[in-house]
Amino acid sequence: HVGAGTFLPVKVEDITTHRMHAEWGEVSEQVAAEIAATRAAGGRIIPVGTTALRLIETAARDTGEVAPWQGETDIFIYPGFAFRATDALMTNFHLPKST
Repeated sequence: HVGAGTFLPVKVEDITTHRMHAEWGEVSEQVAAEIAATRAAGGRIIPVGTTALRLIETAARDTGEVAPWQGETDIFIYPGFAFRATDALMTNFHLPKST
């Protein structure tokens, strides 16, 4: 579920102090298995949209393995973020300096 705060502007100078809104979502067992199969075949994981990216990265373990998961995520992805499970992001919905 895309949270209402998805398109809010970042109003702080120091991006590390921005408080990110939470979004509820789920990475099902089937999706986790499809991500694992794609990785095993040498494929790339490219979520479409920041909500999907946040959910996959929240469900990812330190090893990069994605486990089934559901709940709220409030991770904030900005330059320097240590991606564990995704290779790229496809999005075109955010204005500069927005989340």
